[in-house]
Amino acid sequence: MLTYSKSALVGAILESIAYGLYLSYFLQCMQIILGRQSVKGKISVQLLLTSLVLFFLITMRMVLDNKAAVEAFTNDPITPNAADIYLENFGNGAMFRTGTYIALTIVADIFIVYRVFAVWGGNLVVAAVPSILAVADIGESIGRF
Repeated sequence: MLTYSKSALVGAILESIAYGLYLSYFLQCMQIILGRQSVKGKISVQLLLTSLVLFFLITMRMVLDNKAAVEAFTNDPITPNAADIYLENFGNGAMFRTGTYIALTIVADIFIVYRVFAVWGGNLVVAAVPSILAVADIGESIGRF
C-alpha cells in the first residue's frame, strides 16, 4: 500500500530527476538569453528576471521537499509510522513548501499572461482569458492559506 510518507519519498526522488533535466534546460536558456546580447545588443530583462526567479523558486522547492523526506525517514526511526506523522504535521515546513509552490505558480502564470499579450501584439481581448485564469489562481492560492 502506498502511504503518504512513501508517496512523499517517491515524489522527492522523481522531483530530483526532473530537476536534473530542468537544470540542463535552464542553463541552455541562460546561454540563449545572454547570447542575444551579442546578436541584438540587448537582453530581454523580463525574460531574464523571470527565468532567474523561477529557477530560484524551483530549486528552493526541490531542496525543501528533499529535506522533508530525509527528515521524515531519519528523525525518529523507532516510532512506528514516524514518517507519516512528521509529514502530516503542518508545522514541519509544509506551509513554507506550499507557499513556495504557490509563488512559483503565480510567477509562471503572470509571465504567461505577459507573453500572450506580447505575442498577440497587445490585444487585450486575447489576453483576457489567461488574465482571468491567473487572477482566479491567485485568489484560490490566497484562499489556501
